[in-house]
Amino acid sequence: MKKTESILKVKGLRFFAFHGFYPEEQKCGGWFEVDVEFSLPISNSINDELSSSINYESISAIAKSHMAVPKKTIEEVAFSIKNSYFSQFRLLPQHVLVTVRKLRPAIQGIATTTEFTA
Repeated sequence: MKKTESILKVKGLRFFAFHGFYPEEQKCGGWFEVDVEFSLPISNSINDELSSSINYESISAIAKSHMAVPKKTIEEVAFSIKNSYFSQFRLLPQHVLVTVRKLRPAIQGIATTTEFTA
């Protein structure tokens, strides 16, 4: 059976967290979204068991644990989440992309979000 690269995406995980450079952001907190994309070595034909993939609840729980630790930048948050995924699963991802999106950032103007992908 030939191994191929398959993509698993979990989008729009939403968390209230206290990330931000400014003291008021760290005190008041705000809403964030996290998107995760895994490139997995899954064959063209798999069985219908969870062991053949990655548990979505685990993906969310790992992101939630990192979102609970305040950081000054969303870049650092994204890297910390991304790095943890490489050691947490039986089926090891070949590649991981993590996007952290800050909803309603504390900047003047009309920006609705800021985001960083690691």
